[in-house]
Amino acid sequence: MGQVQQLVEQLEQGELPLEQSLKEYESGMKLVQQCRQYLTEAELKVEKIIAQQADGNVTTEELDI
Repeated sequence: MGQVQQLVEQLEQGELPLEQSLKEYESGMKLVQQCRQYLTEAELKVEKIIAQQADGNVTTEELDI
């Protein structure tokens, strides 16, 4: 997340050449996509835990990340 913030700050300063700005933007979008994937997996894990609690049976499983 820190990398994304750093990239945003660099782009907001507007001091990078266009080509480098595009590369940094692309890199930032890839990081955001990874963060979204991690968040989705975490949400699914939480939903599974909540569903198990409703049954009175709580267990956890490791996710392949």
